[in-house]
Amino acid sequence: MLSLSHSKSCSTCCSHWWVTSTEHYWVTSGERRRFGLVFHVLTASPNIPRVELVEVHRQARSSGIPHIAREIRRGMVPPLPPFAGPGVGVSFIEAGDGEVMDHILGVLTHQSGCDDAQILGVTKRGASGIRNINATLHAMASATKPKLEGWGFTEGDPIIYLVNDYRKELWNGSLGKIDSVLSANGRRSLLCSFDGTRHEILEEDFHRIDLAYAITVHKAQGSQFHRVIIPIVKSRLLDRTLIYTAMTRGIEQVVFIGDKGVFDRAIIATPHSQERQVGLSV
Repeated sequence: MLSLSHSKSCSTCCSHWWVTSTEHYWVTSGERRRFGLVFHVLTASPNIPRVELVEVHRQARSSGIPHIAREIRRGMVPPLPPFAGPGVGVSFIEAGDGEVMDHILGVLTHQSGCDDAQILGVTKRGASGIRNINATLHAMASATKPKLEGWGFTEGDPIIYLVNDYRKELWNGSLGKIDSVLSANGRRSLLCSFDGTRHEILEEDFHRIDLAYAITVHKAQGSQFHRVIIPIVKSRLLDRTLIYTAMTRGIEQVVFIGDKGVFDRAIIATPHSQERQVGLSV
């Protein structure tokens, strides 16, 4: 027999259920991901009590983000105004794939750079993928700053840690910034700050970090940012659940940039996960 422990508030603007067994073992967020569709079957069963979390703490109701997020979650395309500069709310800039980067630069100019905004990408490849966005923004930022030749890292670059490192207490998805580039006596390293703590990352560990002007939506899960910029391009990964996850990372402002038709169709279509089936019935 399964029971549900629950709370009536959440910080992520989404619904979660916590499953426990009769022995009262909590199911962690990582275990929920491993449950996948099996977990969805359990939560949808009328034989298992459940409570939906509806109180939002991340975004103010006045931002409009919670309301639009609910519409998207229900498969309804919300009307979105064009971007009008820094502020609160959700907006959309219509652009072709080859124009997305220019519009990202325009939004960042309005928002005085990357310090207050995070770009969340659907894909890694292509003109609107995070690799190209990172390379473009890094090239612009590195023109007059100390850089580490051969590695593509510059003083001031935002970075993301890619693995769990228990020795440093840094985790896959930890976000930081390069404070300084160190090179002496043939030894090269980066002095970086993560959540207010400084870490020296040696050259042999550079493969553990990457640029983070833009990161994937997947890597952003569990994080929050004052403003998010989300390129929208045609991809098999894009569905309403990914759009929902991306936009609910934003606290004050969300700016979508890209193909509005692709955006609308992704919201209306059945989420990819629901197209798969499991053999469990409860």
